[in-house]
Amino acid sequence: MDAIDPPMNIVGRLFDGINIGMDIGNLISNIMGRVMNFVNIGMNIAGRIMNSLSVYLEMFGNILLGVFIAGIVAMVVGIITMVATGWSGFTTGYKNHITCAGNEFVAGWKNQGYIIDTLSRCGWFKFLNFINGSCTRYYIVDLVLGLLYGVFIELPLLLLNAIFGINLVPLVNALWDLVVIPIDAIFFALSGFHLIEWPESVINKCYRCEGKWKFEDGNTVTIYKTFGEWAELLNCSGEQIVQGFNNIFGTILPSARWSSWANKHNLDGSDWNPGFWGNKLPESNDAAKPTYSSAFATSVGGEQITQEGETSNSM
Repeated sequence: MDAIDPPMNIVGRLFDGINIGMDIGNLISNIMGRVMNFVNIGMNIAGRIMNSLSVYLEMFGNILLGVFIAGIVAMVVGIITMVATGWSGFTTGYKNHITCAGNEFVAGWKNQGYIIDTLSRCGWFKFLNFINGSCTRYYIVDLVLGLLYGVFIELPLLLLNAIFGINLVPLVNALWDLVVIPIDAIFFALSGFHLIEWPESVINKCYRCEGKWKFEDGNTVTIYKTFGEWAELLNCSGEQIVQGFNNIFGTILPSARWSSWANKHNLDGSDWNPGFWGNKLPESNDAAKPTYSSAFATSVGGEQITQEGETSNSM
């Protein structure tokens, strides 16, 4: 019996280990089961959310469909009303305004293309003028003088104002206007050349972009503007496109304008009264700027006083 006990003890311990392993397996199974329960709960919540979203999307689609149908009905009713009460005036106003809006929209795109072409050619020609040296010397002189001005004039003025609170900018501007500009004017009258700026031919060649504009009578003029000024015209042509697009829709959609045209009012294509859906046109809010300033003011009419010759084309 003593010989049998050790093997039996070993077998018993093996079974105990197996039981412990089974318990661990059951524990893992329980944990996994609970995790799956949480996953199922999350899936159920997500499913309910998706069902709610589908319901809301269906309601939103029905609302859009109702608005679309209401718009179609309003257009049909408006057309019938125009036919019954004032077809002649309505067609005249409609034709004039849709033509004007279409011309404005098309002109905006044409102007965009022309300005982009002008800026592209200008950039290329300025690059060539820099490479071949015809404008490089002017750029170098401007760069050197700009650095000297910044180091010996602007920097001391900035330090004086920052450390001691003394603002000498008005004094410098006054000296520029009262001393430098008159001397430049006298020198130009005697020699035909300026001291503080390049000749007009150099400015047009090296600092401005050339464009041509053809009038309806066939006359063509050459326009010289800076790159920034042409970019501003690009913004204007963009606004022209947007305005033309808005006016097209403001013409084809029913509004107070239809009844006004039917009554033979506001028939001219440039007359966009009454406003779309009865809205008023924005009122002008131009403020009158002061025409004078004190001796120690650094701005006039809200604009900072600057030196007249302090530009990229100054010498």
